[in-house]
Amino acid sequence: MSQAQAQAQGQDMVKKPGVVESGGGGGSKLLVLGSFGGPLFVVLVLIQMAVVPWFDIVKFPLSVLSVGETWWMNKTAFLGGGLLTLAGAIGLRRTLRGRPSGAFGPLLIGVFGVGLVGSGIFDVDPGDGAPPGSPALTQSDYTWHMYAHNLSSMVAFICLSIACFVFVRRFTHQGKWAWIVVSVCVGVVTFVLFFLPVGTPSLRLAIATLLMFSWTTALFLSTRAASRVLLV
Repeated sequence: MSQAQAQAQGQDMVKKPGVVESGGGGGSKLLVLGSFGGPLFVVLVLIQMAVVPWFDIVKFPLSVLSVGETWWMNKTAFLGGGLLTLAGAIGLRRTLRGRPSGAFGPLLIGVFGVGLVGSGIFDVDPGDGAPPGSPALTQSDYTWHMYAHNLSSMVAFICLSIACFVFVRRFTHQGKWAWIVVSVCVGVVTFVLFFLPVGTPSLRLAIATLLMFSWTTALFLSTRAASRVLLV
């Protein structure tokens, strides 16, 4: 091998200082998939709200649409949104491996996705006029799959709220103050909206869900856009 060839080979093996390639191991494609989870969920739910005449967002949670005529659409929203979010979480893990928030953060978002899948698998019980003609429903009337649905939803909300604060550490390292403020606000607001004992629960949960999906979608896209990021 000539001296010129050896020098060229050496240059190819050396990366620019302070810069690493991101999105390895298919992480970039998974992040793109993950970014579709939120929009898919929101679009399908909005369609259901428009075509189901008895549904009232102030009175009923979004999950009761699974007992109506368009139950398959609600199932698709929860299962599809959850699986796509899980794919995005795996993409985050592969992209952020070895960096701040690169382990625990993606794990929590992944559990959020699994919680959505569980909410889609386990049906809510019909009652309180959803669908029309169903009797009043008390907690003593709940079936096991109603409890499983509520548990899945609670785990999803809690994990996503915690994930917001976990990623604050990464954004602090990067000096991304806008992301810090947004993440803290989303984490606090979603947690409060889920557990606040006053007000309209169904509307609070709908707002919290929209905030969570907006945050995860933005996170997936911003991470995907950073194809070359500074070592932090």
